[in-house]
Amino acid sequence: MQMQVQIQAGSGTYAPFVPWKCQEEMIDNIQSDGLVVVAHCRAAGITTTMMAYLLWYCTFNPNSKVMVLIPKHASLREAMMLFADMHDNLDQWVQQKVRYSSARHTEFANGASVYFQLADARAAHGISIDVLYLADFAFVPEDEQLNVMVAVAPNMVQGGKLIATSTPNAKGDVFQDMWENIALGMVPGIAQRITYHELPMASMAGWAQLLTMLGDDTANREYGAQFV
Repeated sequence: MQMQVQIQAGSGTYAPFVPWKCQEEMIDNIQSDGLVVVAHCRAAGITTTMMAYLLWYCTFNPNSKVMVLIPKHASLREAMMLFADMHDNLDQWVQQKVRYSSARHTEFANGASVYFQLADARAAHGISIDVLYLADFAFVPEDEQLNVMVAVAPNMVQGGKLIATSTPNAKGDVFQDMWENIALGMVPGIAQRITYHELPMASMAGWAQLLTMLGDDTANREYGAQFV
C-alpha cells in the first residue's frame, strides 16, 4: 500500500503515502481481526489511512462490498474526494477501472464496490457488506448510534470486517461501550487507542500548550483519546 497510494503533498504535487507507526498498527489490526474499534486523538490522519486501506481492499478483493458511514456532510465529502483522488493517482498497472459511478457509489471493473453514506439506520438497506467502516462514530447522535448498529449488523457477511473509529465525544455512549467491552475482554476484537504522544509532531511542550488552551478534560478527550 505504501508503494502504490499517492496523497497530495502541497502545491499540486503527490507523494507516496507512508503510514506513521500508529497508523501501521491500525492497518495491521484491521487485517488480523474482524472487529476493530479505534479511539483516536485529533490530527491522527485516520481518514487518509482508512481511505488508503479501503482502496487497497477494493483493488485486491474482487466482488467485495465496502460501506463507509460518516455522520457529517463535510466529512463525507472529504472522504469521498480523498478516496477518488487516491484511486485516480494509482499506477495504471494496479488501478481498477471504474465500471459505474454515482454520487456515493463506485463499482470497479473487478466487481468491488464502495458506498459512502451518512450514518443512519437506513444507509445499508439491501446491501451485503464485507467491510463496514463507521467513521467519527462517537459524533453520530447518541440516540442513533445503537439504531445504526442494529440496522447494519444483519447486512454483514460472514467473516466480514467492522471498523469503528472516532475521537471520544459523549461519555457513556455506544462507541465507548464498544471500545471498553473489547478492551476488557468481554467481546472479541481489538481496541486501539491513538494519542497525541504517538504522532510524529508530538512534544512535551505541545502537550503542555494543549492542556493550557483546552483544559485537562478537553485535552485528554480530544488529544489523549480518553473517555472523560
